[in-house]
Amino acid sequence: RKAMPKVGRRIRDDYELREVARLQEERKDDVDYDFDTGSHLEVELSHPELRGRTSRVRGVVLRRRNRGLGSTFVLRSVENGEGVERLIPLYAPSMLKCKVIGKRRVRRANISFIRNLKLAISKVGGK
Repeated sequence: RKAMPKVGRRIRDDYELREVARLQEERKDDVDYDFDTGSHLEVELSHPELRGRTSRVRGVVLRRRNRGLGSTFVLRSVENGEGVERLIPLYAPSMLKCKVIGKRRVRRANISFIRNLKLAISKVGGK
């Protein structure tokens, strides 16, 4: 597969920057984009396949991948004593609200190792 020429990459990157800035400005009241790995979030997602029903998920951010419009984060929550992880696109229209509940200082960009630790650590508000 041939690489995209420099001019094409520049046009694509400019478009992505403008689109990300537009989405952040448009959704600034509902979505808080200022979070990192280790933050505790409450996210409200809509499910179009379930006739627009919404669900709220609270959990810890295991990792965040910043790639313009393709940015994603992994949210780990504990439901019924079972650890559940969701990969959520940051700029998806299905993410209605995102609120930072708390922040925890971590020294890693990817804290997937907490899967193997006690469930209490990965709970929101756990120590």
